[in-house]
Amino acid sequence: MLSSLPPVMNRSRLAPLLAALLVVLPASAGCDASFDAFEETNLAYSVSGVLDAAADTQFVRVEPVRDSTLTGSSGSEARVTTEHLDTGETTVWQDTVSHLGSNDVPVHNFWTTANVEPEGTYRFRVERASGTGASTAEVAVPAAFPKPEVAGGRPNLRDTSTGPRPPTLLEVKGVERLGAVRADYDYLLCIPTPAGCNYVRRQERGYSLADTTRTGAASWVIEVHWDQHIPDAAGSSVEVTDIEFISSFRVTVAAVSEDWPAYAEGDLPGNPTDAPLPPPGAVSNVENGTGFLGGAFTQTVSVPVVQKRSGPP
Repeated sequence: MLSSLPPVMNRSRLAPLLAALLVVLPASAGCDASFDAFEETNLAYSVSGVLDAAADTQFVRVEPVRDSTLTGSSGSEARVTTEHLDTGETTVWQDTVSHLGSNDVPVHNFWTTANVEPEGTYRFRVERASGTGASTAEVAVPAAFPKPEVAGGRPNLRDTSTGPRPPTLLEVKGVERLGAVRADYDYLLCIPTPAGCNYVRRQERGYSLADTTRTGAASWVIEVHWDQHIPDAAGSSVEVTDIEFISSFRVTVAAVSEDWPAYAEGDLPGNPTDAPLPPPGAVSNVENGTGFLGGAFTQTVSVPVVQKRSGPP
């Protein structure tokens, strides 16, 4: 019997949610522009997100500062553009409204399918429809890098021992600054019952930025402890030997721009729908605004697995 459970996110303390931290920055990062929701301000917009040169679609959350101090936005009425500072090419972004959590709070995510080039520098600009009250951010995108290579430690589900398993090793080259390492798992657990196995499908995430070693100026070795990620997320009673089949094991690595704040490292760039509002006193790299907009390039590699069986039960 196969049952399906909702995805569970395993977010360790060493790998906090990147999008949620984009707007919570240390005093040394970006421009020294602070924001207090309880004080009068001339700041125009709150901006949070990332320009990922490897992504098909870019998403950036944009809210009017005055609206963003309340519960949800009453409407952005904003025009968002990016200008490639080397070529002068300008792209107009589209607005879409998403909803947060059980309270169905509306937020504005602007998006575009226009290319973001590695090593490009972009000016992100938000302004009112009237052309006044503009907020801008300059974003430097890091260089592209080759797909990481699996150097060892393939998961072996035929191993019946109960001890720790060797970590999966990845070699990464061409990355000056490593910002995030995330493993995504899709697998089946065998839950023993008197009638036999109850197969439960689960999807988990684990984070491995803390388990990296720099081996050169732009090279790294990453340890991905899959045998800890899955049991930790699935529950204390789950053993690694309970994993019946891994249908997908993918690791995504993110290079980030040099101005990326260390406080925001850990998770991957992505849709910033769940990013919180800037707290009082937060600094920002957004001129005449608040929040943080960074640059990234991501690569994803599939890890081969030695399975117990030729296919899922």
